[in-house]
Amino acid sequence: MWIRGFMRTAIVFLVAMAGLAHQPAGNAQTWVKLHDRVNKEWISVLEAGENRLYAGTVYGILVSDDQGLTWRYVLGLKHSPLSMAVDGNTVYVGTSSDGIFRSDDAGETWTPTSDGLRTFKHHLTHIKKVFLPNISQILVTFDEVIAVTRHGHVNNTYVSTNRGDTWHNVTGIWAWWAQSIQSVVQFDGYLWCSVSDFSSGMARSSDNGRTWEWAPRLKYGLDPDWVVLHHRLYAVEEIGVGRWNEQTRDWEYLPVEGLPMLSWAFNRTTITSSVVHDDRLYVGVSEFNSNAGEQSGVYVFDPNTETWSSAGLAGVWITDLLSHDSILYAGTWNGIYASTPQRVHPHAKAVTTWGRVKQDALVQD
Repeated sequence: MWIRGFMRTAIVFLVAMAGLAHQPAGNAQTWVKLHDRVNKEWISVLEAGENRLYAGTVYGILVSDDQGLTWRYVLGLKHSPLSMAVDGNTVYVGTSSDGIFRSDDAGETWTPTSDGLRTFKHHLTHIKKVFLPNISQILVTFDEVIAVTRHGHVNNTYVSTNRGDTWHNVTGIWAWWAQSIQSVVQFDGYLWCSVSDFSSGMARSSDNGRTWEWAPRLKYGLDPDWVVLHHRLYAVEEIGVGRWNEQTRDWEYLPVEGLPMLSWAFNRTTITSSVVHDDRLYVGVSEFNSNAGEQSGVYVFDPNTETWSSAGLAGVWITDLLSHDSILYAGTWNGIYASTPQRVHPHAKAVTTWGRVKQDALVQD
């Protein structure tokens, strides 16, 4: 186990784990907690550009240009991000009550881009401040930017054709048959939406929202996390994962054996994030109770064996997952971890995982 040291070299490579011979088949998953500004931050969202990592915190956005080795706060954005989308050097950030911001230089400078979004007054009449809605999702498609917003029980969906300079409310057009759109994804030539109505339904459109066709409802909720694995669309819900079957036009649900018990009980354990990494589906799980959540951590689904297994970080609340440059990152309530999965074969020689450290030595949980 590594403890904090006082290294002052620019980059130091340390042996983090040496596997023994005759290890069983599987994946060795070693997590390294990143330092340099992020070791105690609550991470709200993780994203990546071509050569830059972005991490949202309560104080703004941290960026890293060396795979998480060092981090710095960008200037000009002091708002806490709820959502983020990266399109080359253009970065969109959705905030809580402060609208949408866009950067055209990979996060160095920011411009507010909320023209057209509905505003709200405070419920206390003596407070004159006007609030913008919470931006729960931003999706960049081929020729549009889509924003899903929430304010209390009022949900709206907006589309921009000029990179966010102006927004147009399409809720009454896209969701005229439902109360509101909860989340949206683009896959296989369709826009897919989970919608809030009496049946908690799904719909998809092949013409950018002009017409819609119904799809079977999701089993566990309205606001899934979307991933694509082996050209299959997965809807990662709070207590289960559905996979779209185009032949049957229905959702088929993955087995839950290997995942912690998921329930809506008071001490509930829920899936909070997901990502595809190394041809597998990884999910972050958080157990929301007063005992620090022993079943929290990262779990992995292998589509070849159709099984789940633990991928480490047991007892850590996971807020977001990111796959970038062969490295799996986990944002948590207390910093960021990084892991490089190692293939372990029967009768293998020693397996070594390396961690990169600057200034302070790494801490491995």
